[in-house]
Amino acid sequence: MLKRYPVMRSWPTGRTLPCTFQHQIGIAALLLVCASSAVAGQRSAARASTPSGQARPTPRTATFPRSTAATVNQLMRGLFFPASNVVFAAQLDDPASIPRDVRSSVSTDLLKSVFGGWEAVENSALAIAEGVPLLLIEGRACSNGRPSPAGEAEWQRYAEATRTAALLSAKAAHAQDQDLIVDATGQLSESCSACHRAYRSEGGLPPDPMRRCAPRSSGQGRPR
Repeated sequence: MLKRYPVMRSWPTGRTLPCTFQHQIGIAALLLVCASSAVAGQRSAARASTPSGQARPTPRTATFPRSTAATVNQLMRGLFFPASNVVFAAQLDDPASIPRDVRSSVSTDLLKSVFGGWEAVENSALAIAEGVPLLLIEGRACSNGRPSPAGEAEWQRYAEATRTAALLSAKAAHAQDQDLIVDATGQLSESCSACHRAYRSEGGLPPDPMRRCAPRSSGQGRPR
């Protein structure tokens, strides 16, 4: 909306209004300001609407729900088990000395793949660390249909110990130091075994799938 300016009527009637060079400059400047305001308004209106006249939707940041499609057992077999095997392999064999497969780009052995060697060990350790929070999502089921004890302090303590050990293993792999990897993977192995003893095979007995994920406070034992 252009601002209205009052018309000056103080000049005596019947006399010619003088128009000096300064007046001409002032009028030109005023016209330029008005024209610029009109163009800016048209551009703003064009940006705010689509060709059909409808307002354009405000861009949104993509969000994803916290998925619990996999059971705890499926996470173990699909992520933690294969990744930990790659990390533990570095305890005995120097990853740098492991030859690549002939078809390394499609190799199912990560240590022999195109991203093999120490890189595979580091990536696998990081996958374990990044995967730990998936075990802490409440509502995930165990293989027997019982909800996981993700809210229990003991479960969370074992999960954090596993994540810490996995990050240490990744750091050792990045340094390509086999002495460090032996120490770090020792901690990783212990954290996994402690959780298994508490939540899967209590008292050294064989795992009982039907009693997995029972809350520790209930005395039923052997969750997960």
